[in-house]
Amino acid sequence: MAKEDFKNFVVKQVELQWPRLNQPYRYNNNERRTEACEPTAKNASYSVSWTMDTDDAKKLYMELQQHFKDCSSRNSKIGKFGGVFGHKKDDEGNHHFTAKRNCVNSSGALTTPPTVVDARKQPLSDKAIWSGSLGSVAFSAVAVADPEQKWGITLLLSAVQVIKPKYGSTAIDEFDEYETTEEDDHRPQDQQREETTKSVGDVNDELQAAAFDADDPIPF
Repeated sequence: MAKEDFKNFVVKQVELQWPRLNQPYRYNNNERRTEACEPTAKNASYSVSWTMDTDDAKKLYMELQQHFKDCSSRNSKIGKFGGVFGHKKDDEGNHHFTAKRNCVNSSGALTTPPTVVDARKQPLSDKAIWSGSLGSVAFSAVAVADPEQKWGITLLLSAVQVIKPKYGSTAIDEFDEYETTEEDDHRPQDQQREETTKSVGDVNDELQAAAFDADDPIPF
């Protein structure tokens, strides 16, 4: 393909969805789910989606469609425009676009992962972000045909800037914070250990008593 067949785009400050940037992933057809994999696995890729409202999505879609027309005017082998691969509209009227980078190119060589930076354009230390993160996406658009020979535009992921990352919670996030008195903080360790042991023992006794009460109905 000629250089002009690849057109660069950047969408800024969009809500990122289904980011798979920390390692390669692939879709498991047998289990019908996306799973982490080695970069050499078949169809392994990095990807990210983003959400746009109708006006912004329409503008981007038309620019992508125009790029397809420009490419087809230079290449008679390109068929009829069939849409933008990776674009869909949800039930709430929002539009989602997906850009991805395959881990292996058409020559069989491994590709480099997409660049992922933070708000200051420094390498993002933890790339395992979750949907709902705010960011910008750089990608290039190219006209291709799918395995069924349907022509359209595909979006090749170049880089992602994560402005406001969102991460999953950890177990300690479920705890509440409590105020402690100075007296509590300075109790002898032996006393604290004894009180903890007693409280755990009481709970165990209650659990054992409940376990042997066969007349109680199952609560779920």
